[in-house]
Amino acid sequence: MRKALEISDMDKPIIGAAERNKKYILECLKDVLFECTSVLEIGSGTGQHAVYFAPALRHLKWQPSDLSVNLKTISAWCADYPAINLLPPVEIDIRNWLEPEEKYDAIFASNVIHYIENKYVEGFFAMSKRVLSMPGILVLYGPFKQGNQYSSEGDTNLDLMLKSENKS
Repeated sequence: MRKALEISDMDKPIIGAAERNKKYILECLKDVLFECTSVLEIGSGTGQHAVYFAPALRHLKWQPSDLSVNLKTISAWCADYPAINLLPPVEIDIRNWLEPEEKYDAIFASNVIHYIENKYVEGFFAMSKRVLSMPGILVLYGPFKQGNQYSSEGDTNLDLMLKSENKS
């Protein structure tokens, strides 16, 4: 039996925002990825989203990825919350993103685009296009503006925090 994900009993790093937004994101992913069979998650962070989304989206092969420094944590989350469709994490560094041999139906990135230095943003989209099967789906989650306004105070605060952490 799969154990319930409880923040209180975890000794692995936990990102509070990932815990707070996972249910909302999952509902959107169910609608957007229903015809897909594979997804590459860019910037999996701790792996919290991967272990939550994969068992709920059993029709998808879920491939987490991140910088090499984060792979051990992602692997730990995956080991504690295994799913048959959840693959071991792979290293992807968008500063030197090597084209994988495999194509994916979708790419998912949560709060990643805000961490990318401006000089790598164009490359992120160019490589995403090369990694996706056509037609492919690129799903980005983050504090985006509409009409030059954030949709919530939380998005405003997140954007300000991210900008303060990465001045590039």
